[in-house]
Amino acid sequence: SRGCIFHCHFCSFAHLGKKPGTYIRPKECIKKDIVDRYQKYNTTKFLFVDDTFNDSIEKMQIIKDIRDETGIPFEFWSYARLDLLRAKPEMVDMIDQIGWTSFSFGVETFNKSSGSSVGKGANPEKLQEFLINLRKRFPEHLFHVNIILGLPEDTEESIRATAQWFIENPTVASSVRIRELDIHNP
Repeated sequence: SRGCIFHCHFCSFAHLGKKPGTYIRPKECIKKDIVDRYQKYNTTKFLFVDDTFNDSIEKMQIIKDIRDETGIPFEFWSYARLDLLRAKPEMVDMIDQIGWTSFSFGVETFNKSSGSSVGKGANPEKLQEFLINLRKRFPEHLFHVNIILGLPEDTEESIRATAQWFIENPTVASSVRIRELDIHNP
């Protein structure tokens, strides 16, 4: 799909505010592309450049149906919300069924007050615990975690604590990308 249903306060993405269930490619269109690539090139690995793939269980079900109907054992990477996976165990249960093997999580911060100030209010300790458990359940999957430094309420101490958590849990993330907050329109 195209667009994001979330409104993180730091985001300057041009396609914010879509309504849930809108701007989703039709199942048959996606299926046709996958079958075509498989038949022509034996392709089984894809990038689903969906702004937030797991913003609904319905989108995940579409991919499960395509895999079931075609019998093609494809795998894919996509952007994902870690907090939504944690909140919806049925999504986690579908991960292997749909071939989702690589994730790019926009965690942004493990500082509770920074997260709340920018519309990312998930409990950091619960996200960390969930990420550890997700790694245990899916040891071969790739988890790319994105962190933003310089959010409101960030301190040197909170930034160091985030870095230290990744140092103490080196196998949880396949990669960690830490970037500064970039304000495009001050």
